[in-house]
Amino acid sequence: MRLRNERFYKILKNLPIPVCGVTLGLAAVGNMLKDYSTILHWLYLTVAAVFWAALLIKLVLCWPDAKKELINPLAFSVFEAYFMTLLQFSAAIAPYYNRAALCLWAAANAGNFILIGLFSWRYLRAFHMADVFTSWNVLYGGNMLAAVVAPAVHMEPAGHVLFWLHFIIFLPWYPLSVYRYWKLPVAEAVRPTICILAAPFNLTLAGYLTGVAHPQLWLVLVFAVIAQLAYVFVLTRLPGILRLPFYPSYGALTFPFVIPAVAMKKLTVYLTELGYTVPAVLNGAVLLEQIVAVVMVTYVLMRYVMYLKKI
Repeated sequence: MRLRNERFYKILKNLPIPVCGVTLGLAAVGNMLKDYSTILHWLYLTVAAVFWAALLIKLVLCWPDAKKELINPLAFSVFEAYFMTLLQFSAAIAPYYNRAALCLWAAANAGNFILIGLFSWRYLRAFHMADVFTSWNVLYGGNMLAAVVAPAVHMEPAGHVLFWLHFIIFLPWYPLSVYRYWKLPVAEAVRPTICILAAPFNLTLAGYLTGVAHPQLWLVLVFAVIAQLAYVFVLTRLPGILRLPFYPSYGALTFPFVIPAVAMKKLTVYLTELGYTVPAVLNGAVLLEQIVAVVMVTYVLMRYVMYLKKI
């Protein structure tokens, strides 16, 4: 029993903070698969909950180790995915336990604002371009996901406000993070985070279509074009990234591949409701992006499990 406890503690101690990106990807895939399979829907959500709980236990029992990781601006900013996972859980249980779902939604929003405050106080007072990563887009814009979930918990007005607030505060960091990756050296262990570039505008598209009562078609199309261009760019970088050895930053290969599929699905529904005939190629693209999302999230999960088994 003592040996098992020691092993469990060792795994917790070495469980990297960026695993929260994996929990987000797993939960997002689980919700995406709801229309296809109830079993897969709850399977992915359950695995996400296990990793989410394990990270929570680490934060409690191994706080000194977690604190050392959070000194890194990359790990600190990507921790936003931990609260975004709560939003995915909220969406999953809303049809059954709406009050509990609302509590999770509110807790995720509270955690988001606290994290933004702490991060901004630490890194914006003494700003250095080398500290900027694509994960800053997750920190400042990730809570647009609250707008996507808002209708499920009957918080549409708040979702509308949250969408525009986070869209405004994330927007400057997107070009700045692109500039940083282009101009300054990027360590090999950080290279997978370039995939995060596929997430912000796809999340913007999903949030705008869900959280805003009357979306403007021209703005929807602008968001959609930028979002898909970013997604295609990331796909061109993916083969080189997959040839790298495993790093905790592999967590960046999850949600950024799920949200494009979710956003494009919402786009097809929106166009259909406007009376437009959705081209078959667009429906095919949605299905292809969904398959890519499931493959990537499952692959990263396997790599993380292999890493933890070695420990």
